[in-house]
Amino acid sequence: MNKEILIVGGGPVGLTAALMLARHDVPVRIIDQNDAPTTLSKALIVWKRTLQSLDPVIPWETFADGFIRARRMKFIHAGHETAFINLQETEHNVPSGILIPQSETESILLNKLHASGIEVERNTKLVSFTQNDEEVVCKLSIGETIHTPFLIGCDGAHSTIRHTLNVPFLGDTLKGLWDLADVSIDSETEDGVMYTENTDAGTVAIFRVSKGRIRIISDAGKDKTEKTGINPTLSDVQHILDTQSSLGLQATHLHWSGEYITNQRQVKSYVHGRVFIAGDAAHVHSPAGGQGMNLGMQDACNIAWKLACVAKGSSKELLETYQEERHPIGEQVLAFTRKLVNNQSIDNPFLRIVNELKLRVMLNFSAVQHKLASVLCEDVMHYRDSPLSLNGGGGIFPDELEEYKDLRGNEATLFCKERRTCSFGPLPLTEIINDTVVSHFGGDVLVRPDGYVAAVGSDAVHSWLTRFKCQKFEG
Repeated sequence: MNKEILIVGGGPVGLTAALMLARHDVPVRIIDQNDAPTTLSKALIVWKRTLQSLDPVIPWETFADGFIRARRMKFIHAGHETAFINLQETEHNVPSGILIPQSETESILLNKLHASGIEVERNTKLVSFTQNDEEVVCKLSIGETIHTPFLIGCDGAHSTIRHTLNVPFLGDTLKGLWDLADVSIDSETEDGVMYTENTDAGTVAIFRVSKGRIRIISDAGKDKTEKTGINPTLSDVQHILDTQSSLGLQATHLHWSGEYITNQRQVKSYVHGRVFIAGDAAHVHSPAGGQGMNLGMQDACNIAWKLACVAKGSSKELLETYQEERHPIGEQVLAFTRKLVNNQSIDNPFLRIVNELKLRVMLNFSAVQHKLASVLCEDVMHYRDSPLSLNGGGGIFPDELEEYKDLRGNEATLFCKERRTCSFGPLPLTEIINDTVVSHFGGDVLVRPDGYVAAVGSDAVHSWLTRFKCQKFEG
């Protein structure tokens, strides 16, 4: 099949999908209605699991170059630090997270995509589409009608693709209006530290974007359920810093600001025939925890290698596992971010003090700290219940192993004691003789293109390659 797969949306999710398809030499087109990439910081952190998913194509060091590693979260009440979460894990190769503006994340993805010979087609909008058993017919705003084998909707919370499919966006709107802003300050916050502070005046979160620049998120009124249409001014931001923060920061320049109401919503299915939805088109939630962009980019990594297999002749059955693997992850993130918002939105002063004391006690236990850090950086995400995971497969290949870097440049990888003659369906399979990895897992290890372990042990690997090569990959 030589027709290009069409991706709608040139943000981080769409760019990731295009890049991961191009990696497998699958023809792709990507369109975006905007005339240029964003220049705003927007999503501010790339968490560990996203770095791992991209690492075979873009080494995580690329994102870390010149940007801040997330090191600690501090919780402050009445001017005093009550608890913290340590995000550093020295035995691991990949950092827990990197504080990098979305504009820079997009720039890295765009540069890599450009090197693959693919450019985003700007000022181009999907007007409508229909699909049949063979293709999706798409009408574009530039007057072109294209026929694509598959359509991927990465077009955000107001997705044209989701609306055209008439898919309900199930969920609700949480009570409360929130302000956010990026400002320059006259002093520095601690390197790699993210702050959350509760006062009688409200809740504020502060993140360091770069030298002399921070992101502020604060509640603007828990009784408000609609936007005011008036973005915070520099004076408004300073008032927030004076009344809701004890850090003593002075804002000197406003880069951008906005307001938002929190929606917690998810579609029931990510797969609709030959049409797939990912990122904010499929799920939206509070920005608490910085999970949104990461969740969408991992959606893209998951569907891309499966589409590549099918585009090269595999059975379409493989595509159903996108729903089976990613929808539960989306549910988990929505539940987690809801808890974060509820935890930071307590009105009653007495209950707020009780909550702070409970948090302080809980985070004195290293096991609790480790668990929360793992949830934040998305280490807990897995596909162990997936039909594509055999004999202990389903987790990401562990980055504490030096051989983790051996996955780079591969489309799929097999660590084994002795060389086999096999293939990962229609995709190339790199075989690596490595007793250390085999000993660590207790058997041969088959790694999928997205960095997840497919099967462990020679029998399971053989079963996986035989089963999915015949039933899933070759049809």
